[in-house]
Amino acid sequence: MLTFDSSRVSKALNSASTTQTKQPSSSPVEDKPAPPAATFPDTRESVSSLAQQLSNAAARAEVENAGLDFAGLAEKAKRINDQLLHSTNKSIQDAELPNTDDPQLLDRARKATDFENGIGRNPFKGLSRDQLSLIVNDESGSFTINERRAARSEAHDQEEAWRLQVIQAAQEEYHNTGKQTVLATECLRHFDSLPVMEQVLYPEDTRAQYQRNIDLDFNYKTGQAEGDAMSLFAKLEEYFDKGSLTGQTNETEATKQPPDNDIVNGPADH
Repeated sequence: MLTFDSSRVSKALNSASTTQTKQPSSSPVEDKPAPPAATFPDTRESVSSLAQQLSNAAARAEVENAGLDFAGLAEKAKRINDQLLHSTNKSIQDAELPNTDDPQLLDRARKATDFENGIGRNPFKGLSRDQLSLIVNDESGSFTINERRAARSEAHDQEEAWRLQVIQAAQEEYHNTGKQTVLATECLRHFDSLPVMEQVLYPEDTRAQYQRNIDLDFNYKTGQAEGDAMSLFAKLEEYFDKGSLTGQTNETEATKQPPDNDIVNGPADH
């Protein structure tokens, strides 16, 4: 059962107290120079304030999400996603400020509103996906609607940057080998790196599907599975033993066509 992972939150909080994002792990598509370290133009106190906000948000999330299974987390994530995608009472939301006298928090909220109106830089630029997810999914009022939208926008930009890289790598892999195994491997690595509240926006069997493509190591130019092909034949044999071909069509048809960009498209309106 997929549940909220508090250990990942701890890592996000640790990195929030610095002015540098974590370095990406090595992968087949990450051969470009690492992006410059994320810096915060505000004072050190503002970074400390953000770390405290994230810590509080993590504590709330751990309590609120405790015991929720995949369906429960998915329902919550989709509801929040829809709320942030569709603006209502924009003038009221633009005037919203956090209930605090902390000048750094007030200033960041104003910057988020400016950003949402096409002015200035995203105040959450360079935060990790785990940190951004805490902001996006916090409904306590600690972060304004526009701050949560700005955090979602930064997560979206990071996702799009990754997709551009992985699609290019997928095209090269297919041209050179006829396979999409490296693509599936990279998609699985990326999926595992996402916060749980983003993972649940994908179908529940996403991870299993990526792993299946990796295991088959299918060559779309030769039409041969060069990896764990026996797993496919074992399934077909099981269908025959049961006197039914239910599922055989889906299993075999899936190997006839190379996967398109849907393998990296993810949830709608992501």
